[in-house]
Amino acid sequence: MMKQLHVFLLAGQSNMAGRGDINTVEKLRHPDILVFKNDKWVEAEEPLMHNETSNGGIGLAMTIGLELLQQNKNIRIGFVPCAVSGSPLSLWMPGEDFYEYAVHQTKKALSGGKLAGILWHQGETDSKTEATANSYLRRFLEMINALKKELSADDGPVIVGELGEFLEQRRDKERYFETVNEALQNVPEYLPHSACVGSSGLSDKGDSLHFSAIAQRELGKRYAERYLSL
Repeated sequence: MMKQLHVFLLAGQSNMAGRGDINTVEKLRHPDILVFKNDKWVEAEEPLMHNETSNGGIGLAMTIGLELLQQNKNIRIGFVPCAVSGSPLSLWMPGEDFYEYAVHQTKKALSGGKLAGILWHQGETDSKTEATANSYLRRFLEMINALKKELSADDGPVIVGELGEFLEQRRDKERYFETVNEALQNVPEYLPHSACVGSSGLSDKGDSLHFSAIAQRELGKRYAERYLSL
């Protein structure tokens, strides 16, 4: 019997793309974890973000895939990587480039499977000004509800993740990160079938901005746990 492909959209900015140092952990692979690359499904290999190869690193996706396969060996996991480094939420709104690209790619990918979830990690860029931080929750809900409707995923799970606590060291730049984290924490209150993943205790890679490879592995486990809880 052919294993059903469970498709996940990876959206957001660099911490979803993955910036963990590739040389600090063992690369993960599994024949039942695929990535949508050049309009076809191929076996996933880190770094997944094939459109950012110069800066690509360890992300959270492969860990999520392995955790989900432990729970159900009769499926395959497919990732559609659409995260873009430094991207503000404004460019993920309906009609904007990154939103439209994510819709386009995901619809193409769904010809081979079913949408199992939307995974989101973004907000560092929106932490730079009070206006973008204070309006984050409203704008995110507008975007995600439009995205779910466009992908016919009204009941589809959405998992969002907190920004790293280490942004405290960059308060001169991302000074409103706590406001954005509060918005992300409140997403499940307003969005059915959603959950927020905590970042407590997770380390950065030395730049006070990106999760380390080891932290990304743990973050992936937390995403998987929250996903399974839904």
